[in-house]
Amino acid sequence: MMGKYPIHEDFKKYANMQFNINRFLLPISNFYLELVFRSIRSDSLVNISVEKIPDDRGRKIRLMLYEPVGHTEKLPCLIYFHGGGFILKSAKYRYDIAHSYCLFTPCKLLFVDYGTTPENPFPVAAEEGYTVLKWAMEISEYLRIDADNIAVAGDSAGGNLAASVAMMARDRIGKRLSFQMLIYPALDRRMKTESMRKYTDTPVWNSELTRKMWDLYLADKSITDYRYASPMEAESLINLPDTYIETAEFDCLHDEALEYAERLKGDGVSVELNETRGTMHGYDIVPDSEIVRQSINMRIDFMRKTFNKNSKYKCNDYDSTLTK
Repeated sequence: MMGKYPIHEDFKKYANMQFNINRFLLPISNFYLELVFRSIRSDSLVNISVEKIPDDRGRKIRLMLYEPVGHTEKLPCLIYFHGGGFILKSAKYRYDIAHSYCLFTPCKLLFVDYGTTPENPFPVAAEEGYTVLKWAMEISEYLRIDADNIAVAGDSAGGNLAASVAMMARDRIGKRLSFQMLIYPALDRRMKTESMRKYTDTPVWNSELTRKMWDLYLADKSITDYRYASPMEAESLINLPDTYIETAEFDCLHDEALEYAERLKGDGVSVELNETRGTMHGYDIVPDSEIVRQSINMRIDFMRKTFNKNSKYKCNDYDSTLTK
C-alpha cells in the first residue's frame, strides 16, 4: 500500500491494514472493544463516569461523561459519536482524543455508546444520538452544562451521526447547535463521488467496505426518507450550525465531505475545512504524528472559538502546545 499510495511515513504501520466486516467475527471484536470501554478510568485531570439513559424503545443508552477537574462553572457540552462503520464499538485512541477535547477546550463531553449493526440498523443509532441531546438539554442544570452551548462531533460513521443529530435538532425542535465537527465523515449512501470510484483498496477503509457498511446500516428496506441516514440527501442545509470538516487524502469518503462543505457554504453555513495530506482514513490513531497533533489542535481551536462565540461562560486561556 505504501507503494501504490504515498501514505506519510508516520502511518506506515497501518499501510497494509484493512478493516474487516465479517458478521461471524464482529461479536468477538466487539467483546474486546467492550473490555476497552470498561477499562477507561478517571485521572487527576478529567473525571469520567458512565451514565445510562432510557430511550423511546424502553432500552438504555450508555454513555461516558467526561468532566474536566476543577471547573464548578457551567461549561459547554460536546456530544461525541465514535467511528467504526456503524458496526464496531470504539477503539481506545478515540477515548484518548475525547480526553483532550474535554481537558483543553474545556468542556463537558458525552461519549455515546450507540447501538451497532447488524442488530441495530438505521434509525436506531441516530435516534439514540438525538435522545442523548434531549437528555443533556433537559438536565443541563444538574450536569452543569450551558444548555445554549451544545455541539456534536464524530469521526467516520460517527461523523454521519453527528451531522444527522444536528439536522434533527434543527428540524424537530428548531435548535441550532453551537457547531458540528465532522472528521472524515460518511455522508452519502449513494457512493457517487470520484474518490469512491478511485479508492477501492486504500488502507484501513475503502469503497468496497463502504458498500457493505451501508447494506448493514440500511437493512430496513421499508425506509424511504434517508435524510437522517445520508445527510447529503437533505433538501436543505440552511440553519445548520457552524461546521468543521476534516478529510484524509487517500480515503474514499474524501470527496463527499468536500461536497457537503460546499453545500453548507451555499446555504449560508460557516465552514472550516482541514484537508490533511499523506493520510488515510482513521489516521488519527497515531498520536505521535505531527500531522495528527496539528489536526487535533485545529479541532480544539475551532471548538474553543465557536463555543466562546455562543456562550457567556468563557473558556480559560489555552496553550496549544499542551497537546504535543
